[in-house]
Amino acid sequence: MRSVAPGEDAVYILTRWSTERVADWRLASYVSGSAMPTVTFDRATKSSGDTASATVRVPPTAVPGTQATVYRYATHSTREYHIWPLAVRVF
Repeated sequence: MRSVAPGEDAVYILTRWSTERVADWRLASYVSGSAMPTVTFDRATKSSGDTASATVRVPPTAVPGTQATVYRYATHSTREYHIWPLAVRVF
C-alpha cells in the first residue's frame, strides 16, 4: 500500500512483456474506495517491451486515513485482459 498526501500524485511505471508477439494492449483503470483518486496514463496502448506511466492523483479534499483500490487493466477485449490492483492510503 502506498501512502499519498491529499493533493499529491503517486506515479507507477508499467512495463509490458510477452513471451510471444501479440497486438497492443489498451490501458484502462477502475477506482473504488473512499479516497477516490483519479488515474491517468501517459499513453493509451502498450506493446511488448514498452513502458508507460500511471499517475494516481489524490484529491486535495481527501480525508487522511481513507484509502482506495486502483485496478489497472490491460485489455484486448472483454474476455482477454489482465488486472493489476494497487492500494493507496491518504496520510
